Amino acid sequence: MELVGNAAGETESPHAILPKVILGIGLRIILFYGLAIAVLALVYPHKLAPNGQSPFVWVFSHAGIPGADTLMTLVIFSAAVSAANSAIYASSRMLWSMAGDRFAPACFGKTNGGGVPVYAILITVLLALVSLLTRYIPAQQFYLYLIASTGQVGCLAWITIGWCQYRFRQSVCNGTYASDLLRYRSPLFPWTARFVIITNFCHYGRYLV
Repeated sequence: MELVGNAAGETESPHAILPKVILGIGLRIILFYGLAIAVLALVYPHKLAPNGQSPFVWVFSHAGIPGADTLMTLVIFSAAVSAANSAIYASSRMLWSMAGDRFAPACFGKTNGGGVPVYAILITVLLALVSLLTRYIPAQQFYLYLIASTGQVGCLAWITIGWCQYRFRQSVCNGTYASDLLRYRSPLFPWTARFVIITNFCHYGRYLV
C-alpha cells in the first residue's frame, strides 16, 4: 500500500486513478492471500506436521499436479523478484523526493535522460547487498533480525501515515484546508485512522519487548 502513495506523486490524475488502484489491491489481497489460506486450511490435515515440506507443495502433490515443488519454487522466486523490484522503486523514488526537498544529499536527486534517479537506485542496490551476509551469518538468525528491524520501521511509518491522515481530515473539517483537496475519502473515518495507529503502536511495542 505504501507504493500507491509513492506512485501517486507521479500520476497525472491521482484523484481518478487511486480509488481504482486501492480497490484492485484489496481484491488481490483477498484472492491471493485470503482465499489461498482458506483453501489450504480446508484441505491440509491439521494434525499433519509440515516436516520441512511446504503445505502448498503437499496439497499440489496430493492433487496429482506433477512437479509441485518446482512450481512453488518458481512462484516464490517470481514473488521475490517482484518484491525486490517494488522495493528498489520505492526506496529510490523516496530518496529522489527527499533530495528535492533537501532532506537527502543532492546527488540522489539527479536523473538521467529518462528521468531515472540513477544514484538513488545505485545506493539502494548497494544497501540491499547486505542480504549476502547470510553467507556468514545463519540464515534463520539474520532473517529474524531483518524482520524485527524492518517491522519496527514499518509500524512507525504506518503510525505516521494514520496520524497525518487523521490531522489532515480534521483540518479539512475545520476549514483550514479547502474541501476540494479531499477528492478520495477513506471509509469509516476516523475509526480507520485510529485503528491503524493503535494496532501498529501495539505491534511496535511487541518488537521492543
